[in-house]
Amino acid sequence: MSNDIKMDMEVLCLYAENEQEGVATTLKDVMALPYAQKSLRLSVQDLKATGYLEGTRLLKLTDSGWTAQGGKRTSIPTVSIPTAEEKVATLSETLASRFLVTPEQLYKVIARNVITVGRNEAPPTPEEIFLTMTVANQYNLNPFVRELHCFRHRGKLQVMVGADGWIAIAQRHPNFKGVEYEYPDPEKMVNFKGKKAFPWIKATCHIEGRVPTVIYAFLDEWGHASANWADHPNHRLRLKAYTMAVREALGISLLDDTDKAIMELNTRNEASKGATATSSMLEQMKEKMTEGTPPEAETEEPTDAEYSELQEGAANE
Repeated sequence: MSNDIKMDMEVLCLYAENEQEGVATTLKDVMALPYAQKSLRLSVQDLKATGYLEGTRLLKLTDSGWTAQGGKRTSIPTVSIPTAEEKVATLSETLASRFLVTPEQLYKVIARNVITVGRNEAPPTPEEIFLTMTVANQYNLNPFVRELHCFRHRGKLQVMVGADGWIAIAQRHPNFKGVEYEYPDPEKMVNFKGKKAFPWIKATCHIEGRVPTVIYAFLDEWGHASANWADHPNHRLRLKAYTMAVREALGISLLDDTDKAIMELNTRNEASKGATATSSMLEQMKEKMTEGTPPEAETEEPTDAEYSELQEGAANE
């Protein structure tokens, strides 16, 4: 869409709004519009002389303001809000051309491989696909190499950037100058699930023209996130320090894989607490139900002598 056409739409919208309010649309109003300021190829003299009319333009500038050309009154332009499907189609074309695939191929990859849904959950919605594509487009992330992942948490889609994605975001920033690490004395390493690990790692992110961003990642805060930490605690802690430093230095509010693991762990703990509370309540209900039940009468077995007397009595009868 050319700037002239966009300017036409802005003028028509402004004119229609002012018509509703009974206010004249002046040249000053029109020249204050965003595209009117960008597209100054039409000079003020041309606007006054031609009434901003070329081809099918419907408004004419008069001394009293803008009026409909030829006595016609312009109807209020109907601006249709694109649906989620239309947004996905437009954005998928942009991303697909970047990765040299078709929009259909891109859609399938995101729906099947990037967005994770539970076994009993509905497939990804167009809105979720659009959100994923928007993040991928904004940060130039490649969904084909798993630089971003998405999952649902409490009914809402969460976008997570993988370790390779954070590295890509940092490396593509024009002012990124690297991340420095600092480790404690190896003699102060602690035992973490059978392996020696650093209790903390310091990461300093350098962005040209800014104060360096310094972050400490502590093992006791993040080490319980997932089983991956038990196998490679120092590697995971260094990645966490890196993503925290880059995220704060660049002002990016996206999750990393450790954040996802913490959220899933909290959900499991809440579910476990709920199941325990339900079981406890059932036990209490059973106890209350049995409190008022009278005990069964105890019967004693007859002795041998008593049994013989009973037999004799039965024989005499």
